[in-house]
Amino acid sequence: MEPATADFLKALASETRQKVLQQFTGGIELTVSEVAERCALKPSTASEHLSLLRRGGLRTPRRRDARPLWRTAEAGSGRTAP
Repeated sequence: MEPATADFLKALASETRQKVLQQFTGGIELTVSEVAERCALKPSTASEHLSLLRRGGLRTPRRRDARPLWRTAEAGSGRTAP
């Protein structure tokens, strides 16, 4: 299995990560703290889930005032879904 495919499947394999994904409906951008609050997670746990979603090509961060804002990854940017 290709590493990108494995990363994508791993990103979707967790119910918690699926819940995190749902927070981005409508193309909104959220900080790690906002994701943590919405999903009842510790910020460190939310950060780990977002990192796995980034590796899977599903979320991408951008910097604003030294804080990353997370958003839906655009097709063709970095790894994409198989």
